[in-house]
Amino acid sequence: MIRMARLRSGISKRVTTHTLRHCYATHLLEAGIDIKTIQHLLGHRCLSTTSIYLHVAGKAAESGERASDLLSVACGKASGS
Repeated sequence: MIRMARLRSGISKRVTTHTLRHCYATHLLEAGIDIKTIQHLLGHRCLSTTSIYLHVAGKAAESGERASDLLSVACGKASGS
């Protein structure tokens, strides 16, 4: 299913269920949800596991872009396409 959705959307890079989890966590961070809530939603035992999602949000803040825009470019598809 994920492979078919990737092909239909025109994304050229590999997409996995982990990619979807990463996008979900990043969107929650952008929406201002605290990291402990995200930890609970993702089912992580350790906060350090959840904190790996902060680097994408941090890059977005530095560049003035939304983290989802950075992820979509990283996936081979520009935002708004």
